[in-house]
This record gives sequence, structure tokens and C-alpha cells, in this order.
Amino acid sequence: MERSRTRRRSKWKWYIPLAVLILILLIAAVYMYVQYINADERVKEADIIRRANESVKLTEISDVEKSVWDDVIYVVEGKDEQGQERLVWVFPNKVVSMYAFEGIKKEAMKAKIKAQYNKVHIVRLLPGFKDGQYIWQAMLERADEQGNNRYYYHFYLFADGSPFGEIYGLPNK
Repeated sequence: MERSRTRRRSKWKWYIPLAVLILILLIAAVYMYVQYINADERVKEADIIRRANESVKLTEISDVEKSVWDDVIYVVEGKDEQGQERLVWVFPNKVVSMYAFEGIKKEAMKAKIKAQYNKVHIVRLLPGFKDGQYIWQAMLERADEQGNNRYYYHFYLFADGSPFGEIYGLPNK
């Protein structure tokens, strides 16, 4: 007489698909959370673009940058119907449009900053508005008087790239 054997199934067979399913659900949940968090900013950016287009009809938008100093303003960069590069400064209560050639370009401003300081890392460079002037707001990492690397905020006039206002040093770590 033969003995009947019951096969014991391995539980590990089910753990791997279950772990993969949980991982997929976790990734989907994180993605949906990030989308939910960014939804307000996307709506605000769409409103900023709409307000900029009311001022000047932009056929192509290359960038929308947010500047926070005295006020929160947005700068929309793009091309108008004639193919001219434009910058549209969207304030809370007004919109101002300029041609890009009315000021110094971002790449030229970066080159000017790098020529001004030996070892400098430009962390961020964006157009802004400070003390009634259109400016370039630069966050730089450069050496201080003691030779230690430190972060600074520098401001340059948008029109010609000349230094403007105070330099703000951020505290060391």
C-alpha cells in the first residue's frame, strides 16, 4: 500500500507577488500625493500665464519663474507673435512687459558674475523686482573674507547688470 503524500506549498511563493503589489501601490500613492500637493501651484501658474497673455500675446512660453523678495512676482519668458523674446513681470496688481533686449540676458549675467569672483558657484539666478527696480537676483556660493565657502544673495540691475543694493550673506552651517 502506497502512502499518500500531501504536498506542502511554500508560503514564499505568495510573498513576492504580494510585496511587488504593495510596492506598486505605495509608488502610486506617493505619485498621487505629489500631484495633489502641486495642483495649487499648477493652477496658480496657469493663471499667471493667462494674465501675461492678456498683456502681450505670447505664442511660445519658455519659462515661468517665481521671485520672492519684497513681493511675490512671477516672470514669464517667451516669444510674442513677431518672434521677439519677451519678459512679462506679473505682479499681484499689475503686469509689465519688456523685450528681452532691454536688459542683460541670463547667460551674459552668469558670465559677468563668474568674471567678478574667482571661485563662484551660481546656485540660482532669476529675474525679480526690488526697491522699484527690475533686477537679477543671484544666490551664489563663494568664499568669504576668511576663505570659507558661504552663500550670498547678490542683486544686479536687469538693464545693464551693474550691482544693486546690499549683498546679503547667509550664516555658515
